[in-house]
Amino acid sequence: MNDFKSKVRDHYSSIELSNERLEKLQSLEGKTSRPLFSWNIFVTGFATLSILFAVVLVGFPQVTRSLEDNILHEVVKNHIKNMPSEIETSNLFAISSKLSRLDFAIINSTYTSDKSLVGARYCSIQGVTAAQLQYKDTVGTRYTVYQVPVPKEFESRKGLIKESDISGVHVQIYVEKGLLIGKAYSLK
Repeated sequence: MNDFKSKVRDHYSSIELSNERLEKLQSLEGKTSRPLFSWNIFVTGFATLSILFAVVLVGFPQVTRSLEDNILHEVVKNHIKNMPSEIETSNLFAISSKLSRLDFAIINSTYTSDKSLVGARYCSIQGVTAAQLQYKDTVGTRYTVYQVPVPKEFESRKGLIKESDISGVHVQIYVEKGLLIGKAYSLK
């Protein structure tokens, strides 16, 4: 067995690399060839384009919506959440005093004068703290009314600004007594 090991050692120690061959190998050091088409690049590019397409397709309608439409959709979203009232009373003055973080006085809107107030809570419309008032009519339909200071964009407007039916909810926004008011109820 020692004889075999010594023969292998002798054989490999007798082999030498020529200077020409050594220089050629050293010149190739660090150089690798890349194919013109790589699956990694293709998959990464395809994934990037797919994500970009999805963002543009889904995000684009929200970017182009008007302020009125954004508010309508936000009122509908809040109405559908059906959050319980923090204050349960039919007295608007009691609600107003308990919602002390508001920068405005809530009002008894002419658009809700034929409905019964049942409670209220805080919410927000377009990032501004708002009052969310809950009303019921004589047949028990729930109305959610949002009151917030009028944004600059609507300061010159009065009365009904826009109304629509969105996701099974009828929604209106209007300006009354210096407040922007959103009113929503579920369609049957």
